[in-house]
Amino acid sequence: MKNRSFVALAALSLLAMLLVPATASAQAGQVGQLGGEVKTATGVTLSGAAVTLVSVERGFTRHTTSDAFGKFMFAVVPLGRYTVTVKLTNFETVTLTGNLVEAERTTALTVILKVAPIEAVTTVIGETPIVDVGNQTQETRVRVEEFAKLAIARNYQALIGAAAGVVGTGNVNANVAL
Repeated sequence: MKNRSFVALAALSLLAMLLVPATASAQAGQVGQLGGEVKTATGVTLSGAAVTLVSVERGFTRHTTSDAFGKFMFAVVPLGRYTVTVKLTNFETVTLTGNLVEAERTTALTVILKVAPIEAVTTVIGETPIVDVGNQTQETRVRVEEFAKLAIARNYQALIGAAAGVVGTGNVNANVAL
């Protein structure tokens, strides 16, 4: 009886050892890899680029950085479609959508980064001075309300005669330096 129990236990152990690798290999087939290279339009590889892998379907994100040769790799990635975003200082951010990861395959991407345009922002804070030192003309401005209150005759010649630098009252003359 002990002999039969021993044989049955040995048979079950052997069966379990045969099934465990089959189960493990079936699970390994449900993942793939996504990798690629980051470079410029002229073909220069870019190291240190921040690469982000996002799956909206599965709700997760992974991050890595391109190596000294501009290469990056995400291993053991569940099957599905992914968005890859690549960022690097002084370069425009690139987003690649719909990258399909398939079972036991490597999805290869080539990411081309363009140099970002230089932006300059100038903010001037201040007020316009009362005296414009760059303008050497004389001006006299009188609003309609002010003109009505002036103690002068109500014609344009009297108004011009009241302005600074004007000589005369009837036929006015101004000091004009050319």
